[in-house]
Amino acid sequence: MSSPETTAKIKKAATYLLCAITGAALSLAFPDANQSDAAWFCLVPLLVMIRFSKPREGFRFGFVFGLAFWLLSLSWLMELRHNGGPVLLVTFGLIGLSTWCAMFMGLFGMAASYLWQGGDSATTGWRRSAFETGLPVVVSLLWCGTEYLRSTLLTGFAWNALGVSQTSLLPVVQVASLGGVYAVSFVIVLVNSGIAGAGVRMWRNIRGRSESSRRHLDLMLSLVVLLTVMVWGTHRIKALRLDEARADTVSIGAVNPSMPCIFVSNDDEWHAGYKALSEYTQTLGMFKPDLIVWPETVLYASMPNAQLEANVLGFAQTLGTPILAGGTELWTDGAGVEHVYNSSFLFGTNGVIEGVYRKQHLVPFGEYIPADKTLTFLQRFAPAGVSCSPGKGPVVMAIAGGTVRVSPLICFEDTVASLSRAAVKAGATILITQSNDAWFFGSSEPKQHHAQAVFRAVENGVPMVRSSNRGVTAVLTSYGASSKDAEGGFFSHPVPLVANPGGTLYSRCGDWIFGIPCALLFCGVLAVMIRNTRKRVTARSYFSGIPPRNFVPDAATGLSISDRS
Repeated sequence: MSSPETTAKIKKAATYLLCAITGAALSLAFPDANQSDAAWFCLVPLLVMIRFSKPREGFRFGFVFGLAFWLLSLSWLMELRHNGGPVLLVTFGLIGLSTWCAMFMGLFGMAASYLWQGGDSATTGWRRSAFETGLPVVVSLLWCGTEYLRSTLLTGFAWNALGVSQTSLLPVVQVASLGGVYAVSFVIVLVNSGIAGAGVRMWRNIRGRSESSRRHLDLMLSLVVLLTVMVWGTHRIKALRLDEARADTVSIGAVNPSMPCIFVSNDDEWHAGYKALSEYTQTLGMFKPDLIVWPETVLYASMPNAQLEANVLGFAQTLGTPILAGGTELWTDGAGVEHVYNSSFLFGTNGVIEGVYRKQHLVPFGEYIPADKTLTFLQRFAPAGVSCSPGKGPVVMAIAGGTVRVSPLICFEDTVASLSRAAVKAGATILITQSNDAWFFGSSEPKQHHAQAVFRAVENGVPMVRSSNRGVTAVLTSYGASSKDAEGGFFSHPVPLVANPGGTLYSRCGDWIFGIPCALLFCGVLAVMIRNTRKRVTARSYFSGIPPRNFVPDAATGLSISDRS
């Protein structure tokens, strides 16, 4: 017969195992698995455990859940071992990034458990009703606050917010036009909270607990919110489809040449890639699009380069179509310091480069090493061999005789909502994303990357064209629908000119409408929890006769706390 200590250890281990299993199950809601339904119930076990745990336990539960989720959903990072990344260093990077992201889920568990304080059995009457309906809303807002903080702190990692799992359920995705991707996450967590609350009360009824209730107000509220969002989202999609059917269009072509990663030294693969790039572009030219988009860093030499410029400008003139191409740029400032930029160049049909955009949001430990501009010796450790400098601000470029304005984003910039919003506010009517996903070819990363971009289109109410080398190359509508992926090929697609680009609530107000208030709420709950914890520690020290930390005896009487007690 097992001892109580052994039984307690087994229960504790089983609890952590359940957290890990459900966290792993949540990863199935994202590409490649695309089991989006999993997101609507995989949080239920975690929320139930958090209800009846202390804040420290809540942190551990959330952290274990998050670590399992992130290790699986970011497993595509291991593809770097095939592209010049040492296995130990890549593994360390995966574990380190997953741990960092899991910390935010742990903090969510801590804050939520502090609010629940043992479930809903402590109150009766209208207080219980308010508790059951109001607290799940607050807990859902806390989740969104942690997502916002993860996406912005220390340059942020805005990847796989819970709402991103629903790109196949476009009516729900439409709420992103109001509060960004975090608003979609809110609906999902609210439904999970409602199911968790109903499950707790059903179990209490089965056990015959006197404080149990048969009213599932939290579940009813969450279902009403979900139904409202679905109906409103469906109506919005129908209205936007009708508007796009009536709107003028501009023809944009994009190429996916399927070039290898920069670390591949096989000349045959490079020749095949550039041959495909040339042939696909020539074929696109026959359709006379208003713009042809090449992927990120596709130019074979750093700009400025007279021969390269002449070749691409001549190509654009022959086709009669401007080409937007990505490449590296070397520029020396007035102090003689050389800067390297990840840039995008618009090669016009008039023999000149009509616009240059420099990537603003660089990938740490990818395009630069933090503090490498101060400690210059760190630059030699940059994976790409160079340490890039960030550009400043969006750039809007005119095409189709100046009647249409587009703005490029480079690679992971389409995961940063503020950059897309700034481009639209600067006057862009179409967003262009140029990416190079060859680093992670064969993994789930390209499809996950595309899923993030869906929300930039919906948030701002503008279409987006994506040209990705060995990634998803497609057109996104203003409501998030995606055209067929030009996998290892090209397409020319009519892109509607929406009547009111940037007219959504999110595009006008940004994260001040939802994300930032959620983050402030989360920080406020943590601050109250820390303050009350300190008060309890001080009170415990007083009654036990142990002076609290930083205690100073009374100067007038000379008495200590122990003397007074």
